[in-house]
Amino acid sequence: MENPWKDVRLSDYENHMSLDGIGQLQELNCIMKGQFNDFAASSAMVLGVAGGNGLEHVDVKKYRRIYGIDVNESYLEKAKERHRDLDNVLELQCLDVITDANQLPQADLLIADLFVEYVGYEAFQIAVRQVRPTYVSCVIQINEADGFVSDSPYLHAFDRLQEVHHQMEGEKLTESLKTIGYGLINVKEHPMPNGKKLIRLDYSNMKALVINCSPVRNGATAEIVKIVSEQLSAKYEVKSICIDDYVFGFCRGCRACHHTAKCVMSDAAVIQEIMKEFDQADVIVSVAPSYWADVPGQFKAFIDRCTPWCNTHEPHATIQSGKKGYAIALRTGPNMPECERIIGSIEHFYGHLEIACAGHLGLTSIECKENVEPRKQEIIEFCKNV
Repeated sequence: MENPWKDVRLSDYENHMSLDGIGQLQELNCIMKGQFNDFAASSAMVLGVAGGNGLEHVDVKKYRRIYGIDVNESYLEKAKERHRDLDNVLELQCLDVITDANQLPQADLLIADLFVEYVGYEAFQIAVRQVRPTYVSCVIQINEADGFVSDSPYLHAFDRLQEVHHQMEGEKLTESLKTIGYGLINVKEHPMPNGKKLIRLDYSNMKALVINCSPVRNGATAEIVKIVSEQLSAKYEVKSICIDDYVFGFCRGCRACHHTAKCVMSDAAVIQEIMKEFDQADVIVSVAPSYWADVPGQFKAFIDRCTPWCNTHEPHATIQSGKKGYAIALRTGPNMPECERIIGSIEHFYGHLEIACAGHLGLTSIECKENVEPRKQEIIEFCKNV
């Protein structure tokens, strides 16, 4: 079946959308101005670019490349004609996202205004995975009045669109993108004069921090960190660190931070550097071996130095809310209670940072990295729920 958008004339589409009683062309133009301005991006892709409405807001000093994607070649010809001033940055491609998603280039920002409705959630997921943007900004239409196309003299130009139209729900779109590692960061509603409303939803790729809590950089703990990082990279932007990468002293217990929310020690910047990683992550996975039935001393020293962020005193420093924390504990012996104690220490730490404890895994009988391979599938299954 040929895409019905190929049969819709651009003049009919734009005349319909710009009618006083509809006003969507004008509103989408204003919205796109914000989309181009609101994100730290140097490249952007507009899916369903049509005749280029909104491209006049591209700042050529900010953007080195703008990709305009549409299924209708005549739309792209008009967009090129209208935006000759963007010849050095604008690249237009005639692609059907449903069948040609694998041909989409990568970009920092993906804009899809009144587009997902015509490809569906699953096809849009595939497109996002291919483009791999840092940010996704969508506009969907909520049809509070009857019909997804408003009445106008041009109504019948859109008759075939019902063949590919999908009713949109903001919550379902958000859940769909969440499964591929994009979290909702902003929602704004735009009521329209025709009884409908446009909703702009912005998403950012979610980040995972995986911590090797051991001072050993190439042992069993490091091997588990490697497996976890590889598994999560399909869904998150992953960064892994080792606690031994950082040099800092022990907490002196002076309690100055109880009154100032700041550490007075000379190496406080080192702890702030680690906490910046916590702050930027949406998901934190701490992997700790057993050192005398608890976390290694280096990681315990780090926990102690996080007292400025502890929520048991005011004032206290904070990291962004909404984070989820996971713990993986490993030990040489066969009994699980020792792992549970380690998990308890990590989750206690998470709790005082107001990180939600979302899952844990205990691995016994692991002394060296060669012992990890037989447990690899167990670790992979755990990662599926992170």
